[in-house]
Amino acid sequence: MNEYVERYIVSYNTPWETGHLQMKAAADLAQCILDLDLQEKYPQYKTLCDYMLREGLCYDIGYNYLREFS
Repeated sequence: MNEYVERYIVSYNTPWETGHLQMKAAADLAQCILDLDLQEKYPQYKTLCDYMLREGLCYDIGYNYLREFS
């Protein structure tokens, strides 16, 4: 597992388990997964990423799209 992403997963899961989820932890995790183009590696966070994109809390720069042309 990517150590960089792992830090965000821990910061996301810990408050979630205690019932004190913070939106910033969720947005940071989703943005990290999107930035590193790891949606396929972490499918359990697909719904989170999709939600954050729809709400405008994250953005996807579209590396997958660019790779098709290289």
